Amino acid sequence: MADFLHGVFAAVLTPLDADKSPDHAAMAAHCRWLLDHGCDGLSVLGTTGEANSFTVAERVALLEALARSGIPPRVLMPGTGCCALADTVALCRATLDLGAPGVLVLPPFYYKTVSDEGLFAAFAGIVEQVGENVRNVKAGDHVILVARVEDNPKIPQAARDRKRRRDRRTAPRAAPLSLSRRSRAGAAPAGGRRPPRRCGARPSRAG
Repeated sequence: MADFLHGVFAAVLTPLDADKSPDHAAMAAHCRWLLDHGCDGLSVLGTTGEANSFTVAERVALLEALARSGIPPRVLMPGTGCCALADTVALCRATLDLGAPGVLVLPPFYYKTVSDEGLFAAFAGIVEQVGENVRNVKAGDHVILVARVEDNPKIPQAARDRKRRRDRRTAPRAAPLSLSRRSRAGAAPAGGRRPPRRCGARPSRAG
């Protein structure tokens, strides 16, 4: 899996027929062109490929067509994230059964303000239901970025370390002196304005 992730991966567009369904022949030709011109892998059916405009059946059919056309499944990293957990699991299984070494899985993206626990539960459900191919599911880094999984044994130690480093970088810094505190520290005398400073004079530490 580590060797597979080296190199240049193209976010692949999905050509369409006149009826707005995926054009299998044009997609295969486009993927072949990308590989012939220096790409090491292909991220198909991701955001650039407008994956969520297609049904699960359309996505599986497109992946199968690519394999039949001679595009090696080992260079594919398809997007498999869906709103429905069962659809994501079905796509992951179909993709891995074709021979792809991994998948890209979106976190739950429709409902807002999902808790870290909810995000983790979604990925954990995918990992558990995909089954025997669980080691090939490229869900780890996605989970690391969005959920608290430091103690999960299924997540590689290196990924947990990256999560901790990221948390340290993004931790909130000490809050600046509030307006109310500045006002108390530098308030004018009760009788009115501050007395003017003499030219060139520096205030003492006491006041």
